[in-house]
Amino acid sequence: MEPSRSALKEERAEIIRRLENLGSFRRGTVSTNYRKCGKPTCHCAKEGDQGHGPQHLWNATIGGKSYARHLKTAAEVKQYEEETMRYREFLALSKRFIEINEKLCQMHAVREEEELSQVEKKLQTRSLR
Repeated sequence: MEPSRSALKEERAEIIRRLENLGSFRRGTVSTNYRKCGKPTCHCAKEGDQGHGPQHLWNATIGGKSYARHLKTAAEVKQYEEETMRYREFLALSKRFIEINEKLCQMHAVREEEELSQVEKKLQTRSLR
């Protein structure tokens, strides 16, 4: 069963409230990397060793241009992870907001067609008299 017009409007209002309280966010991802230095005598050269690290890196492609930043402190890693998580939440909320608005527009168009159809029927019955 399709949700009612009022239920969709209520959900849309809830999305707006959630967007208002979302806080700061940024595009991109945070990755954790381990690297091998290439020195044959280093511990990282041994089979099964994960390498040097962890190293944390924020990456984003914005307007076709790549950006990256090495995250040095745990606080910085936590901040960037939270901000990129909020960005993904923003995207999900925005997508749902658009879906709701499209359904509301469709409902409005159907209602107008029904009203127009009723007016046409009234005019037809009057013209037959």
